[in-house]
Amino acid sequence: ELNDDGSIKESGVVRLPDGIQDVIMTSELYFLRTTSLDGSEIVRGALPYNPNVSNPLTTLWTSPLHNWDIQKAGGASIVITQKPSFNIPGYSYVLNTQTKKVTKLLGDLPGLVTAPAPTGNTYLATTYGPNAYTSFIYSAQTKNRVYLESLVVPEKCAWSENGLHIYCAIGERMPIEMPNAWYDGSIPIADTKILH
Repeated sequence: ELNDDGSIKESGVVRLPDGIQDVIMTSELYFLRTTSLDGSEIVRGALPYNPNVSNPLTTLWTSPLHNWDIQKAGGASIVITQKPSFNIPGYSYVLNTQTKKVTKLLGDLPGLVTAPAPTGNTYLATTYGPNAYTSFIYSAQTKNRVYLESLVVPEKCAWSENGLHIYCAIGERMPIEMPNAWYDGSIPIADTKILH
């Protein structure tokens, strides 16, 4: 909420529920949290979130696994991707937050990392396997892949607002066993150029 001068109104600190792993804020609040059975769920709540008043949380998706990342895609979509690890098959799904329908996006790809365009129809994906690292642009509509000449780390990329261009900082060389070594901070990647 904003003050008349455009500054943000401070309404105090609100404690979110326990076990939150990831949060997306749009006109609503979405968060991924662990469940009591060591699984996970995506829930939706209204903004501003206030647990002291009637603010029902709606469960949109549940999984017996807990290693997921969530990202906002276009429209009413959230991308759910298995947390990546070198040479471990990864899977990515699209959740329609209105219908609760889940559709497989990509799967059985080693070390899969995704970055959805704002339109929700196009995705940057990188895979990290023992024989090769690959980066490609994937169209959910046509199922086509356009492979990039350079390997990119999706977390170092940003889509243009219209989803037609992507800008990525690219390292001179990628270390062995990406993305684990970069995620745990044991090695840096020195960026030397920008892809767009």
